[in-house]
Amino acid sequence: MLQVNRFAVPVEIDSYIAANEHELTRKKTLGHQKLLEAYLQQQNESRPIHEIPAAELNDHFCQFMVTVRQKDGQEYEPVTLRSMLSSFERYLKRHNYKLSLINSHEFAKLREVLKYKQRDLKKQGYGNNPMVADAALDSLELQLHYH
Repeated sequence: MLQVNRFAVPVEIDSYIAANEHELTRKKTLGHQKLLEAYLQQQNESRPIHEIPAAELNDHFCQFMVTVRQKDGQEYEPVTLRSMLSSFERYLKRHNYKLSLINSHEFAKLREVLKYKQRDLKKQGYGNNPMVADAALDSLELQLHYH
């Protein structure tokens, strides 16, 4: 009887994930990461994002979400801010950050700030963007990562 190996050669999991991640998701995450790093640099914060303690990181994220603007000075769409949160969650998860921006109570203020910022933007007429599917996909992606 022929013996069949039921398991392939072990793979490095992070490399496997990176190789199979959707290219647009990867680019979006990197772009948002660089934007946050530029903000942190402006705040004289030189530590890598994933090395900043939760309380300090929460404060940085809250200020970032309220103050970030596009290159032309315009506000971002509400869905884009939510997409940024998803990107930061992916980044922190990849760097084995112990807490979740989406679920941990340490980041409750961030989620509250984001909710009110999105509400404020909608009052200003933002949020009528047909790209809402992006946020739905990000949300689904995060749910899949945590279940």
